[in-house]
Amino acid sequence: MNANGVEEQQKIKRDLAKHAVALAMKSRWDEAVAVNRSILTDYPDDLEACNRLGKALSELGHNRDAKDAFQQALAISPINVIAKKNLDRLKRLADETPRSGPRSNATPQVFIEESGKAAV
Repeated sequence: MNANGVEEQQKIKRDLAKHAVALAMKSRWDEAVAVNRSILTDYPDDLEACNRLGKALSELGHNRDAKDAFQQALAISPINVIAKKNLDRLKRLADETPRSGPRSNATPQVFIEESGKAAV
């Protein structure tokens, strides 16, 4: 590829990155995921795209996939502070997530009962 071709590819990558950021700023997370995945298809070592992808996935509640994206960022750059902080945040969220099901066994006697009609 000649110099013009390389410059054109870099411009396309920059434009896609700007578009991904703009989508994120508008909370259009599904689209941001798609754009960042597109970037990573052509540039699998793009650290910023990994971080953006992780953020977008976490905003959608896809925390396992977000964790994978941040781990990919750390594989590229083990000292990446953004990925480390986001992985810590995801771990805290996982630790704080309540279990499904009843929290306690309530007895019927603890409920307040009032006779009469209920109206909306």
